[in-house]
Amino acid sequence: MKKFGAWITAVVLLLSVTSSTSSFAETDWPAAPTPNWLASSGITGIRVGQWIPCRADWNSTNDCIQSLKWSKLDGSKSGYATFVPNPSFDPMTAVQKWEGASAFSNGTYVDNYAHFVDTRVGYWTLPDGFTNSDGSTAIYVEAHFMAGGLQFRVITDNNSNLPVDSSAQITLKSANYGKYVGWIYGNTKSPSVTASNGIVTITGNPVVTPYAASADPDICHSNVKKAAGSNSVIQISLSLKGQYEQIQAGDAILGTNGNGCFTGVSFDPVSQQIVVGVGNVHFDENGNTIPGWFNLQLRGSRAKQWWGINPETAVNSVQVQVLYEDGTSVLASTVAKYDRATDTITLVSQGFHFSSPTLRIGLKKAAPSKTTITCIKGKVTRTVTAVNPTCPAGYKKK
Repeated sequence: MKKFGAWITAVVLLLSVTSSTSSFAETDWPAAPTPNWLASSGITGIRVGQWIPCRADWNSTNDCIQSLKWSKLDGSKSGYATFVPNPSFDPMTAVQKWEGASAFSNGTYVDNYAHFVDTRVGYWTLPDGFTNSDGSTAIYVEAHFMAGGLQFRVITDNNSNLPVDSSAQITLKSANYGKYVGWIYGNTKSPSVTASNGIVTITGNPVVTPYAASADPDICHSNVKKAAGSNSVIQISLSLKGQYEQIQAGDAILGTNGNGCFTGVSFDPVSQQIVVGVGNVHFDENGNTIPGWFNLQLRGSRAKQWWGINPETAVNSVQVQVLYEDGTSVLASTVAKYDRATDTITLVSQGFHFSSPTLRIGLKKAAPSKTTITCIKGKVTRTVTAVNPTCPAGYKKK
């Protein structure tokens, strides 16, 4: 199977360390062992580790994958993928283990993500009229509640790409996860996420993206590395919001081909900017510089809260500043629009490169307004126009 650097959380580097913590009991099929971060997280009522498809015969009725729908981008066709269980998989006896990781900032080891040992749950087949790039129809769908949040991916098991002429809509069933969702990010275009009434719905368009040879911390810094290859997969993370963070599920959703290293999203109240850290290898597998792209969907009411502006006028002043580690910066080419019906600001940026830029999304500072005054000196009258106009020496303001 191919390796995808972005599948681990943004602030950790995958290492081969296995947790041996005690079981996190559930009323249905057994969950993964309790990770070392759960007690301090304040999270309750959510299954940790790998989730499986919702099936009554597996006693899997919550925190599970409910469905996967595919739709052609031109609207000509849609249909649901079919789950095919692995005959040898039994959720009541299958064992999960945690792979350890080291935080980049302080080297602390954490139980990063859990997976089933030496077995797969099964696979899904694409609906009629949909195929991978090699003509195959088998895909693998995984959801993991891990350190940092819920990560979801759809992949093939060979060198083929998911259908890039289509969008995928994934529905997860979870009674409690929606209330913990904060920032949402991934590698799809036109991403959207909703969470209500125990249902989390994720939609995105798979695109071909270069990837590193392995989980490589160097791609989080300035580098001239070359990609191991390119593929179209779906990888979306629903991060856990901070205790005092003012954000709800669906307030801010972003997609980028710089998710090989994702150092988080935050709002800087001082600069009044959304700050996004991204990274990837600098060159694709053919030696060409990878052109970066970035999509953001932001709820208009949240933009109004953060920036104190009308979202309908904000789209005329939104800008994306790209800062690199060497201190240089550029303004990305950005197109923004506002949909009043959905209260959504959609922003599409491109025109930057990797590796490891920091994107700062904010409003252009309006040029200071000028005013005009009239000054007199005897019978001589003069007008002065400036930001803070004053009369010349010997003149008085009329």
